[in-house]
Amino acid sequence: EHVPKELRPAVFLQALLRGGYGAPSFFANLVERWGGVLRELCRDPGAAAAGLQLVSVVLQVWESSHQHALLSLNCLSSAGILDPSTVVTGVYRQLLNRYPTSDDLSFAALNDLRFPFETVRFFLNQYRDRLRRIQTDIDMLLLAISRAPERDLDTMEAALTRARQMLQQHRQGLKRFLAATLDSLAQILRHYHGSSGGDRGDRDHHET
Repeated sequence: EHVPKELRPAVFLQALLRGGYGAPSFFANLVERWGGVLRELCRDPGAAAAGLQLVSVVLQVWESSHQHALLSLNCLSSAGILDPSTVVTGVYRQLLNRYPTSDDLSFAALNDLRFPFETVRFFLNQYRDRLRRIQTDIDMLLLAISRAPERDLDTMEAALTRARQMLQQHRQGLKRFLAATLDSLAQILRHYHGSSGGDRGDRDHHET
């Protein structure tokens, strides 16, 4: 109870990550068991910035393994705890925090530079595969409805409605993800362009 509300989701997630540190599969089991608690903590009005905090916690705990970090982030996304758009925003924000100037970026490890783009590609593939599966389900339901006896139509049409709603939700999620990705890239370009110009200005000032 002594932990401030805004920090409770991050503290709870850190405990889960430490408990499942042996492998992402251990962490997935813990999220399956305790994910509901974490979702409730994130819904608290005092934890408005919980999403980005959770991304930061995962990246800190798995700092030595981008692969495990990505798998853990995907686990939280699949459990409905993190939105992929929040994940990509947090990953790019970490790059800015770790390498605040263009000079710092020039000495960045190659894996650190690649990780944001690997994250984008990973979640884009996730969206693509899910959308394809749902569209396939819709096509199969439409075919089945065209051949179904009248007594089964209500059940099958209800399933079709649910599938179409899910398709729409995933399309909206993809739009949010793409918007967050483009926004993060724009921030990266503005930030490093500005820091590069500032660095050059400082050097010119010292030289004169």
